[in-house]
Amino acid sequence: TAAKVIKNLNIMTKNLNEIKLRIIKFAEFKGFSIRNFCKKIDISPSNFSANAMYSSISSDVLAKILTNFSDLNAYWLLLGQGEMIRKELDKGVDLELRMAKMEREMAEIKELFNSQ
Repeated sequence: TAAKVIKNLNIMTKNLNEIKLRIIKFAEFKGFSIRNFCKKIDISPSNFSANAMYSSISSDVLAKILTNFSDLNAYWLLLGQGEMIRKELDKGVDLELRMAKMEREMAEIKELFNSQ
């Protein structure tokens, strides 16, 4: 039945390497085929073959991607958090770093407040 096929497809998708899926999404966003994307950063397209989509990706490949595309948000690529494209604040301060700092400061304030 169609429901069974969809269920099996969902199970298969969950087992795919999420980072590789995000790389493909980013490549498409940038207007590259996966083959041309791989050529640009000098990696083998076999990293994205059907069977390879279930395996992890090397840190060397991740480094090449992040080095070649400075606008790519590393948090999004690695963890699926935040926006795909980095957003910069005035004076070159990275928005995510600033938000993380604010969250730490808020946690410290809460901790001081709760200890009184």
